[in-house]
Amino acid sequence: MFATGVIWLMLTAAALPQEAARVETQTGQPASGQAQARDPNYRVGPADVLSVRVIGVEAYKQKTVPWIDVTVSNSGKVSLPYIGILNVAGMSVGQVEQEIARHLRERELLKDPQVTVGVQAYRSNTVYILGEVAQAGQYYMRDEMHVMDLVALSLGVPTEGTMYLYRRIPVEAEDGEDSGDTRLAPAVPIDIQQLAAGNRPDLNLKLQGGDILYVPFNRPNYYFVSGDVLNPGSFEMPPRRDLTISEALAFAGGPSRTAKASKGILVRYDGQGGRQELAVDFQAILEGKKPNFQVMPNDIIFVPGSQSKTLAQGFLRFLPQLALIALW
Repeated sequence: MFATGVIWLMLTAAALPQEAARVETQTGQPASGQAQARDPNYRVGPADVLSVRVIGVEAYKQKTVPWIDVTVSNSGKVSLPYIGILNVAGMSVGQVEQEIARHLRERELLKDPQVTVGVQAYRSNTVYILGEVAQAGQYYMRDEMHVMDLVALSLGVPTEGTMYLYRRIPVEAEDGEDSGDTRLAPAVPIDIQQLAAGNRPDLNLKLQGGDILYVPFNRPNYYFVSGDVLNPGSFEMPPRRDLTISEALAFAGGPSRTAKASKGILVRYDGQGGRQELAVDFQAILEGKKPNFQVMPNDIIFVPGSQSKTLAQGFLRFLPQLALIALW
């Protein structure tokens, strides 16, 4: 989490690509009753929803509004009344208007068609960033964007770890044509530190509409030391390295003079919720007479002594903390 050591990658406003803007999820019709504001540079693509209006043609009206909404297929096509299938991929909205008007003239339906086309929902050029970022959400691409551009718009990610790029790809039908369906390709892992440092420019992948960049939440793990030690309590495990039993006891101040460290107990939980209680001679480990071993998340290290004579007595102090961590 950001509060536990995440450093943000902040870029200045001058470095942000001017061709990209954040958009909110659109549901239903725009409040104005019209399609989205025209962008002459926008190129129509798969999954976009177009609003098409032809004055004087009833087939281009719906019950409540004087236009129809059509969704662009994965192959870049729309189906329109009196025209049929029309390939609009890569066209500007102005070009789509001209193409519709041309077909209506050629079919002698209208001498001078008045056609208006707008983009009701930008989907083909929308990318998403989710997870441990300052501003998760969807962003509209008006021009070329790369992974680092999207990271900058989201106002930062952790400086270490791995994020994943998910991309939908078309599914071919048995005849080799576009089936209209898509599937998720295998996720592409991106090392955040290598990318940010410039060591792996190849990881700064060019984005495509519909891409999802996911940054996993990096929540800390804890272990617990109870019993006759100087500073019993819960401790955050160090990231990206192993922690040994001797180190864990050292962070807790070590056994006190009255401790019976040779009679220690380690409580460990497995991935299925099972619990083990292992007898451990902590004194022999600290003196180097027995091998050290690795502490695992949620381990409870219990050192008996005059202050905490039983495991249950020492364990009780951690119940509130364990409950809070489970809820978090």
